[in-house]
This record gives sequence, C-alpha cells and structure tokens, in this order.
Amino acid sequence: MNLSSSSSFELCVKDLSILTNTNLKDTNQKKKYIINDINFSIKPGSIVAIMGASGCGKTTLLHSLAGINLNLQKEGEIEINGTELSKFKQKSLISYLRQDIIMIPYLTVRETLLFAAKLRLNSNIPAAKKLEIVEETILELGLSSCANSFIGNEWRSGISGGEKRRVALAIQLLQNPSILFCDEPTTGLDSFTSLALIQTLVALAKKGKTICISIHQPSSTIFELFDEILLLSKGEQIFFGTPDQSVKHFTNLNISFPSEANPADWLLDISTDNIQEENLIDRNLNFSKIWKNEGLKINSTSEIDEDNDSTLLNGEGLLENYFAFDGILKDNFLANKAEKTNLTIEEEENYSKNNNRASLIYQISTLTGRSVKIMFRDPLMFFGSVFEVIFFSVCVGLIFFQMPEDLAGIYSRKSILYLISSLQPYLFLIYMIYKLSEEIKVFDREREDNMYTVLAYFVSSFIANFPLQLLTCLLYSLILYFMTGLRFEGDLMQKIWNLGVFTAVNGALQLISTSFAYFTIAIFRDFTTASLFANFFYTFFALSSGFFVPYQIMPFFLSWIKDVSQVSFAYRILMSNEFENRIFECPGLLPEGSTQTIPQCIGNTSILQNGFNLNENFKNFIGLLGNFIFFTITTELKDVTIKIEKKGFTKTILDNVSVSFPAGKLSVILGPSGAGKSTLLKVLTNQPLNIPNLSKLTKTGETYFNDEIINDLSSVCSYVCQDDSHLIPSLTARETLRFAAFLRLPKNLTKEEKILRAEEILSLLDLNDCANVRVGSDIVKGLSGGEKRRLSIGIQMINDPLILVIDEPTSGLDSSTAKNLMMQLKVIAETGRTVICSIHQPRPDVFHHFDKVLLLSYGRVLFSGSNLNSYLHGIGFSIPSDNNTADYALSLSIIDHRNEESTLIFQKLVSKWKELGVHFEKALVPDSITNIEQEKNSNESHRKLQQQPKQLNSLIERIKLQQQKINFFNVLSILIKRSWINLKRQKNLFFARVFQIAVLGHCVVLLTFFQKLQFGQPFIQSRIGLLQHLSCGVIAGMVNCIISFPQLLNSFKFERTEKVYTSTAFLLSYSFIEIPFEILASLALNSVAFFYIGLRFSPLNFLLATISIFCSYNAGESIGIACFAIFGHVGFSIQVTSAFLSISTMLTGFLSVDNSLLLFDKISYLTPIRYVARILAINEFTDLEFTCTKREIAESTCFFNNGNVILELYKMDNLWFNFWVLILVTFLYRLIAFVVLTLKK
Repeated sequence: MNLSSSSSFELCVKDLSILTNTNLKDTNQKKKYIINDINFSIKPGSIVAIMGASGCGKTTLLHSLAGINLNLQKEGEIEINGTELSKFKQKSLISYLRQDIIMIPYLTVRETLLFAAKLRLNSNIPAAKKLEIVEETILELGLSSCANSFIGNEWRSGISGGEKRRVALAIQLLQNPSILFCDEPTTGLDSFTSLALIQTLVALAKKGKTICISIHQPSSTIFELFDEILLLSKGEQIFFGTPDQSVKHFTNLNISFPSEANPADWLLDISTDNIQEENLIDRNLNFSKIWKNEGLKINSTSEIDEDNDSTLLNGEGLLENYFAFDGILKDNFLANKAEKTNLTIEEEENYSKNNNRASLIYQISTLTGRSVKIMFRDPLMFFGSVFEVIFFSVCVGLIFFQMPEDLAGIYSRKSILYLISSLQPYLFLIYMIYKLSEEIKVFDREREDNMYTVLAYFVSSFIANFPLQLLTCLLYSLILYFMTGLRFEGDLMQKIWNLGVFTAVNGALQLISTSFAYFTIAIFRDFTTASLFANFFYTFFALSSGFFVPYQIMPFFLSWIKDVSQVSFAYRILMSNEFENRIFECPGLLPEGSTQTIPQCIGNTSILQNGFNLNENFKNFIGLLGNFIFFTITTELKDVTIKIEKKGFTKTILDNVSVSFPAGKLSVILGPSGAGKSTLLKVLTNQPLNIPNLSKLTKTGETYFNDEIINDLSSVCSYVCQDDSHLIPSLTARETLRFAAFLRLPKNLTKEEKILRAEEILSLLDLNDCANVRVGSDIVKGLSGGEKRRLSIGIQMINDPLILVIDEPTSGLDSSTAKNLMMQLKVIAETGRTVICSIHQPRPDVFHHFDKVLLLSYGRVLFSGSNLNSYLHGIGFSIPSDNNTADYALSLSIIDHRNEESTLIFQKLVSKWKELGVHFEKALVPDSITNIEQEKNSNESHRKLQQQPKQLNSLIERIKLQQQKINFFNVLSILIKRSWINLKRQKNLFFARVFQIAVLGHCVVLLTFFQKLQFGQPFIQSRIGLLQHLSCGVIAGMVNCIISFPQLLNSFKFERTEKVYTSTAFLLSYSFIEIPFEILASLALNSVAFFYIGLRFSPLNFLLATISIFCSYNAGESIGIACFAIFGHVGFSIQVTSAFLSISTMLTGFLSVDNSLLLFDKISYLTPIRYVARILAINEFTDLEFTCTKREIAESTCFFNNGNVILELYKMDNLWFNFWVLILVTFLYRLIAFVVLTLKK
C-alpha cells in the first residue's frame, strides 16, 4: 500500500500518570495509579512498541495518548509538536485501532473497506483510485481469499478473528493518518501475517508517520523492526529506548541473556518474573527506580544509525530479506513494489490533504447505500418488520372486523383508534431502540475516526429506512382501515380524505417513534437504560390521550401533558376523523320509523364525552409534527471432510483430514488464519458448527477415542472457544472460578477442596493480581483481554479433564504469560491427559516443547508429527538461520496471491504429505490413557481428581466413572447465588427490574394519572382504563425479560454444551430470582390501586388481584424466554413477542366489546390477559352503584347506573372459573418456555 507521507508530528509524554477516581472528600485515601510517571517521546518517522504483561496499563496509556476520555484522573502532559493534546486542532490526523473490533457484520470485507475509503479518503481522489487503493490494501494485508466473505457475527457466519483484525487495521490505514495508535494489532494473527502487518506499519512510519503500538508476543524479527521500546511493569516504566539498548540495559544489571532467545520474550520474562512472585513488586519498583536514574543517560546518548542499513529506512528491506530464501518470491515482491510506487505527483499531493473530507451530500449518499445493503442482508430484521406489521394489522382487523354502527361498535371504534395511536408506535419504539443500540456502537467508533458528521448519519438513516417505513405504514393503514370498517362514506374526495388522514397519522407516529428512539439512545447508549427511560415516559404520553382518563377529570397538574403528547394529538385527530359530524344508525334502540336521535349515537357526543373540542385538526396536526422535530484423550480423525454448499457454490473447510492426537502429549494445530483450525477442534469435541443461513453442511469421516466412537464427551473433554462472551460480567475472576468449581467438580470433593482447586487455577494462570476484579463488559471496565482469555481456560481446567481442547489459548497474552500457560498445558499433558490446542505464533523456546504438530492450511494437512524441522528439510525446504521453525512453516503454508510461486510451494507441501504422511503417523503410536496416567501433585484436591482405578477395559468405563454430578438441589442453589450476585452488581439491570414493574412502570403512573375513584359517569371510563392497564402486565414482564435474560442465555448455552447443568436447573434458578420481584411488584401495584386510587377493597379482592397480576407478569417473562430461545436474534425476538403480546392486550374484553369473529374469541382463551381482566372486573363492578347528575339525566348521557350492566355489556362472569384457568395458563406458559429451552440447541 503506497500512501504518501502526510504532515509529521512528534509526540512527547511528560510525567504522565493515570489514576482511578477516588473520593475527593477523603484526604487520607491513598491514590491508586494505573500508570505512574511515564516519560518518553516518539519522533516522526519512527514506530514505538509498548510492551508489558497483561494488565500493566498498555491499553490505558494508548487511550490517553489518543485523547480518548476514560473518566479517569490524569496527571502530567501529552504534547504533539509542543501543543497540549487537548488543544490540538487536527484530531482527524490521529487514528486509533482498538483491541475490540466493531464492524458491520452484514458487509463483505471488500464492501467494508470500500465504504470506509469513500468516507475517509480525500474527496479529491477519484472513485476509481479509491477502489484501486482498497484492492491494494486487500492484497497487502492478505485479505484476497476472504474479500467477498461477510464480516459475520454470532448469527451470521463470517471471517475468522485474525481476518477481522486485519480488516480493522486496513480501515485505519485507509485514512492515511499522521499519528497511528494500535492496541494489540497482531492479536489473532499468524506469524507470517503479523510480520507483514508490522512491516507495513514500519514502511508507513518511514514516510513520516508517528506510530505507537502495544504488542504482546512479537517475534525476534518483529522486535528488531521497532525503533524504540517502552517496557511497562505494573504501570511503571522500566525502560524506553532502542531494542539493542534494552538488551544492553538489563544485561548491565547482571541479568544474563540466554543464547538463541527472543529478546522480546526475555524482556517480558524480566518484567513479570513469575518464579519469584512474592518479590515481584519490589523488583519492579527497583527496575523503575533504576530507570529513573539511568534512563536519561541512555536517551541522551542514543542515536539512530541512519547509514547502517539504507533499506531499513524505507521499511522495505526487511520484507525483501524475508523472501530471500527463494529468489522467485523475492523477484515477484520487487515487481509488485515497483508497480505500487508508480503514482503521479498530483496524486501524491491529493493523498496528503487529509482535512478535505467528503462533502455532506457525498457522506449521506454513501451512508444511505451502506444502510440499504445492511437492511436487505439482515433478513430477520427486514422481514421481521414486514411480518410484524402484517400480522399485527390482520389480527387487529379480525378482532375488530367490520364494526357495526350500534353502541358496541361505537365503543369498539374508540378502542381501536386508541390502540392505533399508542400500541403499534410503542412496539416500533422498542424495536428501534434495540436496533439503534446495535448501530450506535459502529457509529461511535466511526465518529471517533471523524468519518462523517452526525447530521449525515441521521439523514442517511432516515432516507434508507424511509421506503421500508412507508411500505409498512401503507400496509398497516390499508389493512386496518378496510378490515375494521372505519369511516368510508360520502363522495370520493371525502373517502380519500378520511383514508389519507388515517394513513398520515400512522406515518407521523412511526417517524416520532424513530425520533424518540434516537433521542433515548443518544442519551443512554445501551438498550437496558434507554428502553426503561422510553417506557416510562411513553406510559405518561399514552395515558394522557383522554381514552382511559377523560380530560375533564384528569389531574390539573397533568393537563399540560396532553398538549405535548404525540399519542394525545394522534388520538384526537383520529377521533375527529371518525366521529365528527357523523350520526350512527344504532339499530334496535328506537322503534322502526322513529325520527329521534339518541345522544350516544351522535359522533360529536363521543368526541365531547372524552373532553375533546371540535374542529381542532389543524392544531393537532401541528402538535403531532412538533413531536417529530423534538425527538430527532487419544483422539483420532479418519478421512474427515467438511463442505458447505450454498447457491451452487461449494466451499471445502476440511479436506480429507486424517490425524491422531496421542494421550500424554501436548499436540498443537499450527496454521494461518482461516486454515480450518477452529472447525477441526469443534469436530474433535462434537461441538456444533456455525454455518451460514440457507447453507447445507456435508460431513464425512469419523472421530475415534481409543478406537471407539463416543458421542457424549462432556464429562471427560473440555473445549475452550475463542470467544469469551460466556463470562458473566459482574462476577470477579475468583468468583467465576469458584462457581465453576462448585458446578463442575464431582460430589466426592468437599466445598473447601473445590475452593482450593479454584485457587490453584488462579495461581496456575497468574490471575492472583486480578482475582478480585470483575470480568467487565463493553460498558463497565474489568479484566483485560488477556486476563479474560486465561479465565476462560481456567474454567475448563477446573475439573482436570482427560481431553483438553483449546482454540487459540495464547491469543491476547503477552509472550511471558503465553509461555507459562503452554508450559502448564505441557505439565497437564504429562499427567496422561490429551491436550490439543490451535496456535498462531508460538515463541521458539515454547515450540520445542510441543510433542506433536499438525500443520494445517486451507483445510488440508501439510504435516502431522513430532519433528517438523526434519520433515521440511527432507522435502527440500531448509530453514534460514535467522528464522525459526514455526514462522518458516507458516510462511510456506500461506498462498500469497501476489505471486504464483507460493501456490506452487503449497501444492508441493500437499502432494508430499499425501506421499509420505502415513510413515510419520505410524511413528506416533497412540498410547493408552490408562497406561500413562500419573500422579503429579500431592495436594488432596488434585489427588482426588486424578484418583482412578488402575485397570479399565475401555474409555467408556472411565467416562461413566467421571459422571459423578453433584445433586440437583446443590446445583440449583449455586445457580441462584450466582444469578443474584450478577443482578445485584449490575445496577442498571437491578434497578431496571425493580423500577420497571414496581415503581416507574406502574405505581408512579397510576399515582399520577388516576385520582380517587368516585361514582359518577366519567369514573366508569376511568375504572375501565385502570383495569385494562392492570391487566396488561405481560408486556412489562416481556420487557424485563429483554433486559436480563439474553445475557444469562449466553452463559447457559455455553455451560449446557459442557453438560454442567440442565435446562431445568437454569430455568428454576432464573425463576427464583424473577418471582420475588414479580410478587413485590404485584403487591406494590395493588396497594396503589386499592388504597390510593380506590378500587373496591376486601381481603379476597386484594388477594385475587395480586395473584392475577403476578400471573400476568410471569406469563410475559415466559413468552420472552421462549422467543429468545427459539430465535436467538434479540431484535427479531422483540418483534415477535411485541406483536403477540400487543394482540393479546386487545383480547381483555374491554376494548373489543362485541367481537364478531369467533376465531379470536377462542384464541383469547389461551391468553392470561383475558382471565386477569375478568377477575378484576368482576371484583370491581359486581353490584356497584353509580350516580348521575341532573345535567347528565337531562342530556340523556347517564348510560350506566349499576356495575352489573357493565359486566353484562362486556360479557364477564364466573369469577372462580377464570381464576383457576389463569393459574393453569400461567403454568403452561412456563412449561412451554422450559420445553423450548430444552429442545432448542
């Protein structure tokens, strides 16, 4: 990639310290430093590497250097060309590649880079040149083979983790920054790709850029490429200087440098020194003090020898040397290099003008095109939106099908107009909040990079989604209008006008919901808090409509809400559109031929009855638009082949793989990104394979364990995946391991022995220093990436499995920790266990300890045996003296699409292994696990774990012996305790669950809107509104499920694959945490309804109402559990559950007075809402007397004198039948959730 040098900047750090936020009032509180007293400078044209163990402060330092606010206290100065960073004006010249990767999963690699190029690169660069730059970048970073593959996520199969990191780096390089910060850019990359990537950064640095990276495990070749090294230990600076000076500095301290050692690994060993752990802090402080005394001398005498190697200055000589082992490869590289330097002077000048960003119109058009692609490529979200609208409108249309012009039809018209004004916009609001909570992560990351303006994002999102919203609005409006028989009378223009007003109101409500969603997400950023906030305020808006609480009895201090509420404006417009100046026939109320008109049948009377004024449509439309403006074991594989077929295209993931992994040995799978390593490990452990939607998976071959085919390996085999999302964010590292020990270890161990085992794992994986630190999440900072990785491995090591399979165990770890971890895995293997792991970039002194190496590339076996060096030499590939076996083998296994010679080398490796491989496999005859099992540790817990009979006939008997699970009730108590800690520590989830139901969601609203109930005619409508509100607790239950359940579901799915516990235990533990909140909410809500608002009280009434509302909440959570388990996709699950529950709220019997279609009347028997509404109504209205004023009698508006008449109108009777059926339905809903959770894998 040939990007010209831009403006040069020097970065200078003076006495920089970062502290955790402390209590300012406590003067005696000791300051806690994350990094302390850091001093260094980076000159233009140089690349500096920040090195140190996990948790030493590398990421925090990079965040500070990049100007990212961490809400931490800062001392000292960061200057760019002498200007304080906070005052530096050209922030667009700074790029930062974060450790966590956030990209759009539904775009291909090429599309991702092309959209980034359009938005990042200078607007003067032609489109063709931008495309050329993208293709060069793809070629340089080895992304050609996956250029047309989707980025992917947990729901859509995509590229590998290493490929994602290369794409993320490519995006940053497109911007041609002057200052580039990279946090662990080589994490997840193989050695060949890592070297090529660092060489690219070096080449960029030599063109005037200032580059600073953090790195864990640089190879010796990569280490030599750095101009300077900043070495940290426990947040303290212990060295800064050139790589050569670093070795000299520490050897002068009488620390010997081993021969043939990697200097980077040696430095990290010095900074961590795990052998003398108890003296670690003192030693590091000594190194820090020594550096403060000696560092100035070193830096004052350091000079870069620019004449030493002229090729190093352009960053390309080392890359040429890397290919020196083959003349053809080198010639091909030089040819490519010559082609890429052929740029005109004008083009070079264009590249350097970074400030000339794309115009607003270009940003909008580009973002719109991208949004449209994303929308169509996420079928669950796209078709889910259309399906939800059609399903909802058809169901509502059937419930209110062709409403008659009698009194029942008039009441039904009022109900459906309210539902149209409030319910569908609410569902759309919740859906949009979730959708935006996912999109905002990409927006925040791209906004940090100054890719586009907020206005461009907002406008493009509106344009891209408008056609879909218009389509759904038209479908919704037309289906509802004609199915329900709303006003369609008069001449053609009048009919068009009425239908147009109805459609316009629906469209405006949809836009307002979208704007409200943007408003809440802009404030809170996460779905949990934003949905809580939106739900609370939307409830106020909905109750101010005048439907449940007529305006004439609405509390005076709330009357202003109706003048700002979109629901109120919409309801008034729709009421006027339907009722104004209309007289209904009301058949059967008057003798045939009578010319009298009953007041109840006059449309204007219905409008005035709610406290509305006539002829205010224009005012209401203006108010509606105003809302929109405001809310903007010995294991063997035989002939295993895996293929994925989609649309006639076949992709081979594994191609006829035959390999054995002996017990008592440490076996590693070596290969570049995308080689099929993760797939092979999943096949070994019977893990489910992720395949794209609408694809067919074909698998042939068998997996044998001690010559037996065994399907259930959960008790003897542990699998550690690359993803750490299963970790519960609110637990500490120590708690995580202890809970894992309680759940996984056999019942013959005592609690103390299990705790001891967890502590052993903490020490084994060097997690003692962070043992009491919470795991953390995207929102709350916790463990570092490397610490999370070790914790995931620790969970699987708890039960000392016979077979331990780890996918990339050293990913994200510094080289010292990686070495210690691999050595521990070696020790575990020597106890008779089968240890298999995939690995990208092993350090040379670790590679020699591998007992067996499987070299895999593009799904094919290139080597499987113990002596890779001899094998390569035997087939004509001699390892250069300046290279190591692992790196050299990886370089041979990669097909470099920039030249044909690499393809020929790959084909030679494949053919040679087919010819010679059988001889190498025979040399490694798998030993029986039984014969080589050993005692390793003397402590009691480890002794009991390893204690096995001396003679076993088969592995199956061993499996049966290991399957000594702890009893169900112990598992349940452990899960309950873990869930409670998780909920209690996540304040947003805890308060969301409490306030959503008990306070904000219901109690505060009821206290605010519903005054003391009296016995006049207006209070009949208030009672019905209150009972309808109390009956619909299923929606609140579903929202609470959205907030808390998906996170727990991830942990459950992970632990279920390990058969740690059953779905019964999981669901019961969830219910034990859920049910107390539901009971408290029901009691609080009924206390308000009975003792403040004034529902008719008796102990029996209060008890029945409390149980009924509890059942409603519980059923809502059951529905949410079932949908999340079925679909997995949170957004789609929200749409499905929202549509289902919204339809069910119409089946209470209060809204649809006389349902003409028996279908939905029958369906209503399956919903808890029907029974809750009837129980509450019978309790309240039975024998209740109402009064009428003289004016109401004179105007014939005294409709009801007795509550029994109301019950007869709504056809509600038989209290105890409804109560017992409600109990049964609630139980059935939870049973359905259990069945779905159990069956869905």
